[in-house]
Amino acid sequence: MSISERRDPAVGSRLSESLVGIGCTIEDSKMTERKLRLARDVVAMPVIVDNVPPGFNWGWYSREDQRMHLQTVDKKLRRNEYKVWLETRGRRTIEPATVIPSKVLKAITAEIVKYRRFIEDMWVRFMIDNGWIQLHLKAPVVTLVAYPNTPSRFTRKVDLTRYILKEFVVNLTDKDITLSRQMASLRVFDQRPEEGDKQDFRLSTILWHG
Repeated sequence: MSISERRDPAVGSRLSESLVGIGCTIEDSKMTERKLRLARDVVAMPVIVDNVPPGFNWGWYSREDQRMHLQTVDKKLRRNEYKVWLETRGRRTIEPATVIPSKVLKAITAEIVKYRRFIEDMWVRFMIDNGWIQLHLKAPVVTLVAYPNTPSRFTRKVDLTRYILKEFVVNLTDKDITLSRQMASLRVFDQRPEEGDKQDFRLSTILWHG
């Protein structure tokens, strides 16, 4: 297995029905037991995809371009660092940012295609950590601004009445919505005391299209 799924197990173990409503299946979010054991150290470790092709690890560092990508993160490869863009203003893409040998590009492209949803969830967490997503509420519509004040900026609107009865969302306030790093989601009803009453919308299915 070449994907280093270093994340909190809760991301794979709990998804509300709201996630299914925006195109995410429960099966899509599940991880094998082995992957979950590896999913513990997303902050400390920049490696997201390891040993693809053999000898190449991919991920990102703490200070990065505000545009989703993977790059080689091995010190021994710094002289020949490779980088692949994974989005263009919210559109999914696989675009080499550097000259990459065809064998290496073919291998990492196949891995991206296979595990793109996981990679996007990891990037969402990175965006939340860095304050790269802004929320604006005009109930019942939430506007998300990705990478504000940068050339990569784009917006997405979520009409909550598509997923929640109108009477429950028309009077929402800013305190009722937030970004959940643990769930990599837009969270609604965050003020409710019971976890089961909160609703999560998976941001990777909202932010990126194509």
